[in-house]
Amino acid sequence: TYTIPESWLDAIPNSVSGTGIVTVTTYNGNNKIGSSSKNFTVQAASTVAPTFTGIAFTRIDEEVPSGWGVYVKNKSKVKAAITGAAGVYGSTIRSYHISGGGYSGTASSLTTGFLNTAGTVTFIAKITDSRGRTATKTSSISVVDYSPPQISAISAFRCNSSGAAQDNGNYVALSAIFSGASVSGKNLISGKYRYMKAGSTWSDLTAITSDSQKIISGILPECTYTLEIQVSDAFSVISKQTTIYSSEIIMDFKAGGDGVAFGKTAEEKGMLDCGWNAHFRKHIYID
Repeated sequence: TYTIPESWLDAIPNSVSGTGIVTVTTYNGNNKIGSSSKNFTVQAASTVAPTFTGIAFTRIDEEVPSGWGVYVKNKSKVKAAITGAAGVYGSTIRSYHISGGGYSGTASSLTTGFLNTAGTVTFIAKITDSRGRTATKTSSISVVDYSPPQISAISAFRCNSSGAAQDNGNYVALSAIFSGASVSGKNLISGKYRYMKAGSTWSDLTAITSDSQKIISGILPECTYTLEIQVSDAFSVISKQTTIYSSEIIMDFKAGGDGVAFGKTAEEKGMLDCGWNAHFRKHIYID
């Protein structure tokens, strides 16, 4: 009997088995009488397999501020790399495979696209050596959820200085409901508003908080205004507009007699302007 040393496997780096020869020789004293040889198979044990240390992750921030130190859904990428891969008893690493987060590759490292799943994202790494033996490891990263900010509601109406509704008020009461993803408290959601009189330019942006009311002064009763809410975070800005029409009156003539309006003040030259819904019970003829 003889215990085969595993070092013999160095002679068969590309196979799990090889052929050995055992020879028995008979002597009479120092005189060789004869010998006989037989072949046998040397088989690599199942434990003879390649090894690697693990999976190393490198965060790719893209738009995410580097100081946040987190993976963000739909904003971050990751590089996953197999580390410390080595064959055993003469074998070499022939192939790699890494998969995770909806991506896969056949190199020793994988750079993903944007990570589109929040929570725990698991990566699986596999190596195969020249004997066809494999080793597999898994490792995970944590991805913080993210979605763009949204404005769910805007309210604006003419009012007096105290905020009470008034059709011909010189003020506007403005409020909005908006929200965004906090990204573990790292993503600041801010709201601003501005307004513009018809035919004029925008005012400066002013801060507003969600579900709070702002009273805007200097709103002329005879003019129409556009109001805009802007909500921003670290990645994007969204906006939504609403309109405040001139004061509601039955009928008004523009100064100079070149415009008329129903349900509002006359603001436009050469225009019939209607601030109410209109119901025509007969045909309308247009030349």
